[in-house]
Amino acid sequence: MEVLLLSGEWCSELARRLSERTGFSHRTLITRKFPDGEVYLRIPVDVTGKDVVLLICGGAQAK
Repeated sequence: MEVLLLSGEWCSELARRLSERTGFSHRTLITRKFPDGEVYLRIPVDVTGKDVVLLICGGAQAK
């Protein structure tokens, strides 16, 4: 089964290195923050039938 590594923009370098080491396919999540604080999140690929690893990094950049 294909494993897909999804990451936020703020940790795409870490995800790229992880994907190179594991052989997982990597895609970056599409995010937008609205003025009222709501966050829009879009998965840019079909994940049907795939195992998914979600890599989200916190900290100052995630704001």
